[in-house]
Amino acid sequence: MERNLRLYLVYEVTQNLFFWFPVFFLYLLSAVPAKQALLLEAVYYLGVVAFEVPSGYFSDRLGRRLTLLISMASATAGCLVFAVSHSFLPFLAAQLLLAVSMAFRSGSDSALLYDSLAALGRAEEFVHFEGRARSYGFLALGGSALIGGALAGFDLRIAYVLTAVATSVGFLIAWQFTEPLVATKHAYTPGRQLIATVGRLGDRTLLWLFAFSSAMTVFIHVPYEFLQPYLKFLFELPAAEFAVTPLVSGVVVALAMLLSAWASRQAVRARDQFGVVGTLLASLLLEGIIIVGMALLLHPIVISLMLLRSIPDALSRPIIHGVIHARLSTNIRATYLSMQSLAGRLAFSGSLAIASWVIAGLEGLTPETMATVLLGYAAMLLLVFVVLSITRSAVTGKKP
Repeated sequence: MERNLRLYLVYEVTQNLFFWFPVFFLYLLSAVPAKQALLLEAVYYLGVVAFEVPSGYFSDRLGRRLTLLISMASATAGCLVFAVSHSFLPFLAAQLLLAVSMAFRSGSDSALLYDSLAALGRAEEFVHFEGRARSYGFLALGGSALIGGALAGFDLRIAYVLTAVATSVGFLIAWQFTEPLVATKHAYTPGRQLIATVGRLGDRTLLWLFAFSSAMTVFIHVPYEFLQPYLKFLFELPAAEFAVTPLVSGVVVALAMLLSAWASRQAVRARDQFGVVGTLLASLLLEGIIIVGMALLLHPIVISLMLLRSIPDALSRPIIHGVIHARLSTNIRATYLSMQSLAGRLAFSGSLAIASWVIAGLEGLTPETMATVLLGYAAMLLLVFVVLSITRSAVTGKKP
């Protein structure tokens, strides 16, 4: 278990070396129309939805290690398909492979960490340890985004090749994990597992956090999805030997991840000072400010606001998981986290499909239509913020 803890930090780095992160939408737009690009993104999230809960049950039933191995292998395959193709149908297959990777990663990595700490009698260290691991992950993502964005200025496919290499290394690291001696053998049959997992929402604290996490999944992805077209509108130049937008996108992502790495290490301090609910609601409000800024102003100054876009996730995720893990038994832990992730991804996939329809019904992807979509997201966030604020008393425990 001690080796698991050491390997986990390295694994967290390899699974966050997304060299394609600052250029994925630009790459899609280089091959297909904007409507198809948004549909490909919607398909990705629908794919994650389709595999999310089954992957959680797979993890609870057959183990965290095998689940994470499948995740890394699927990521490698998906990136290679992107690197060697340039049309809609292969991209569709690649998106589904990446969806499998994300679904099998979701919940299982956090569950492996918690189970390993619990086996050592150190479960109370989870929030601190996950904050540290996510800090490493943010630094890895930022560095890889900077490198990927710079090299993709020559050829966008380079970013996918580099990611395939990184995930291959991640597969080798995951191979060395030791399965925690926990209750995976006591997982229920699929039907009973789902009933037991849904039944946990009778806990009002878990229900409130479930709603918050689902909403947060939607809103943290909005700046992520529209960052690249936003920068494209700002910096697009006539055809040149070197494209500047991928480089700018890489720099923005790198700086954002650097700030998020710092923020992730502040999760325990923020929770202790402002409480669980106070920290989470502040994180949601910050995300809303970023979305509104992108909607109202197309100007380089907004880039400074975009640098904050991952801080809400960096602060909130360790805190949420810390509360959730302490309230769940091991044999449903990954299934529950997958179900929670599923709800958020399903909501965001649906919102992307609607955004695609709105853009197609207007004038295509322009600064004006992008602003319309972003303001729609901002209005929805405000409504969610009000509802969660009114019901905040549902969260009880040591740090309410």
